[in-house]
Amino acid sequence: MGRPPPCAWKSTRIRAAILCVVLCPSAARAIDVPPPGSQGKDRVTLDSTFDIGRGGSSLDLNATFALFGTMEESGLRGRLTASGSWYHFLLDPTLGTSGSGRSLEGDLLAGYGVVIPRLSMIGLVGPAVVSSEDAGVSRERHGLKTVFSLYARPTDNSMAYTQVIYSTINDAYQAQAKAVIKIPAGAYFGPEMKFSGQVGNYQTRIGAHLSGISLDRLVVSLSGGVMRDEQLGRGQYFSLNLYTSF
Repeated sequence: MGRPPPCAWKSTRIRAAILCVVLCPSAARAIDVPPPGSQGKDRVTLDSTFDIGRGGSSLDLNATFALFGTMEESGLRGRLTASGSWYHFLLDPTLGTSGSGRSLEGDLLAGYGVVIPRLSMIGLVGPAVVSSEDAGVSRERHGLKTVFSLYARPTDNSMAYTQVIYSTINDAYQAQAKAVIKIPAGAYFGPEMKFSGQVGNYQTRIGAHLSGISLDRLVVSLSGGVMRDEQLGRGQYFSLNLYTSF
């Protein structure tokens, strides 16, 4: 998708605003699926992520429910998500002028979770609503969002995690992967990668994370590294994730 000429400034601003809603730093959840055999008879999980990176920051809260049974059993799942993002973007690539914006998103998802020894998977789909204000332009959009997450512990001292998200709002996508080993402190450490964007536009992150730091019933995870935004260039990112269940 090529850059528009200067005379298309207004449409450029709208497209840039949409792009930043898609590419603004999004939640890099450390544990989106409860680890098998570690959550007792809990039926609800809560996780929240604060993320800051090149061009903006975001905060989200997810509540995932086992509609029947517990999180340790395969069955129907539901999820409520609320998130907010604050970001900067290019108003006109030719002139190099920039603007700022914010967006609020709400999702209502339903699906199924599969729990077997050393492996948990969850697939969810449902409506999403995004309300944004970008350089004075307010918009509200509706669409469909899908989420797939997989959490595995191949051995007692290793962990693998992947998540794929797609939204029909601007054909937005996100793919994330982590592969780590257990360290003496009882947490997990290793590399992570994440790709997000829409057709012709993207953001790439490569870094490391420290996951599974246990503080009683609260699990804390940290991640950070380098990133490249197609519009804004290179920078760094940092994420803090909190997770609990009951």
